[in-house]
Amino acid sequence: MSLVTVNDLSIEFGRGGAAGGVRAVDAVELAIEPGRTYGLVGESGSGKSMTAMAILGLLPRSARVTGSVTFDGQEITGLRARALRELRRTRIGVVFQDPMTSLNPTMTLGSQVEEILRFDPGIGGRRERRDRAAGLLDEVGLADPARRLGEYPHEISGGMRQRVMIAMAIANRPSLLIADEPTTALDVTVQAQILELLQRLVADHGTTLLMITHDLGVAAGVCDEMMVMYGGRIVESNSAHGLFADPRHPYTQALLRAVPRIDGAEAVEPIAGSPVYAPDWRAGCAFAPRCARRDTACVGEVERLIAPRPVDGVRCVHPGPVPVPLEGALS
Repeated sequence: MSLVTVNDLSIEFGRGGAAGGVRAVDAVELAIEPGRTYGLVGESGSGKSMTAMAILGLLPRSARVTGSVTFDGQEITGLRARALRELRRTRIGVVFQDPMTSLNPTMTLGSQVEEILRFDPGIGGRRERRDRAAGLLDEVGLADPARRLGEYPHEISGGMRQRVMIAMAIANRPSLLIADEPTTALDVTVQAQILELLQRLVADHGTTLLMITHDLGVAAGVCDEMMVMYGGRIVESNSAHGLFADPRHPYTQALLRAVPRIDGAEAVEPIAGSPVYAPDWRAGCAFAPRCARRDTACVGEVERLIAPRPVDGVRCVHPGPVPVPLEGALS
């Protein structure tokens, strides 16, 4: 059984009905299996984080949600706030992209990690919580963890703050870890260290990881399965190897051509046009205005598009092999 199943998920903001609203996510289908690592990639505004917030049950009250999100067989959509908090506390961990704003600047690192552990029935008093907090900081690679417990977020580097966020996310050994742009604003060396840490934690604890990123290089090095989003929809899904070896959707191909090659053999090719943040899917493919393959078939009814599947799915009426070689682009 899938750990997370998303069926026909749509999220709208603003006025509905004839006046219309902004549909941030449209008809998303996901199946996340236990023990696997998934990448959800796409440009900013494509709906990646909104989809993750639906899985976490953290959408704002202004969001109108249709469809279904289940976690380990339990329906999340419409679940009471208390039950959602319990689920996040015990089964789902999250690492947000900006640890400086996610951590409380007025509390020590130790106090914030210990707060996560307060409701663990297997941990006794404050001394045991503090020892466990120090052990978590050690597990995520912070030197001298006992001393770090007394420091404040502004006293440590961005990479260290991200490690603290990861320690808090894995404190209760969740079944699912969602990492939303976990390497944003970190230098390349620190990025590599954070990604290596996430891979090690997933391997050591059998945790399922959902990585949300706009960086295909990050996803290529970490993920088993890949899902590409554009304009609020998943337009292609495949194994990581299959997606990078044989991308089928023109948007996926364009993303890959925009990645700098380490050998410099091909010039970086930016994607023409601008992202569509509120597409009218009734008019056909949202990527059509930016696509060199577009024709009249691309602006027909949405039902003409091929629905994505968990593996080897593409939402395009003209899928095809990549027109330029990509070897070395993500090396």
